[in-house]
Amino acid sequence: MPQTAREVLARMSEDELAELILRLGRYALRESNRLRWRTGDSVELPGGETVDSIVSLALEKTLSGDRQWNPETHPKLHEYLMDVIDSLLNHLVTGRDNSLFTKTTSPDGTVSVVDKSTPHAVGQDVEWLTRGGVSPETLLLQQEETKLHERALELLREECEGDPVLLRIIEVMLEGNEKAEQIATAADLNIKEVYNAMKRLSRKAIRVSLRISDVTAVTSPDN
Repeated sequence: MPQTAREVLARMSEDELAELILRLGRYALRESNRLRWRTGDSVELPGGETVDSIVSLALEKTLSGDRQWNPETHPKLHEYLMDVIDSLLNHLVTGRDNSLFTKTTSPDGTVSVVDKSTPHAVGQDVEWLTRGGVSPETLLLQQEETKLHERALELLREECEGDPVLLRIIEVMLEGNEKAEQIATAADLNIKEVYNAMKRLSRKAIRVSLRISDVTAVTSPDN
């Protein structure tokens, strides 16, 4: 029987998973650098996304089965995940937020976001569009209306035992802080610490996703 992505990821050690995420992150950044973003930044992308969140989303979609990995056509899982990253970046770069909104700077240095689809909006400020909840850790923390939320949160805290920074970040995320700047302020950390911690949290969340999926597979009425 062909291996599933979940089985392959479950067998990975912490170091192997970290190396995979790092490798995918380098790939996502390289591909992002080739694209034209209205933010003018290949790391902080439209829609509230970042290069790291794109990697997390690719992993989440593959783990959940939303994207089906076929080992026969893509023998190497990391290459398939790179294809998923390409698809996500392409969807983002051709999306409304990137194609219809552009960032402009006035002579006095004021930065504005202009809706190019509305002639009367030229020169006026509009809100940045954001789409939170794209990474595995955010998805886990926002499952308040599901039966698995409390268990997922319990497992995530358990995975983060011994890492006070991650435990603090979980708490401030539960308070409604999602963006790196918000998390840094609420947790009294600098941005670099937050970015490094979020990478660790992504790995922990993937582990929790695997554990939760094992539980649901066992308790499913079909079994």
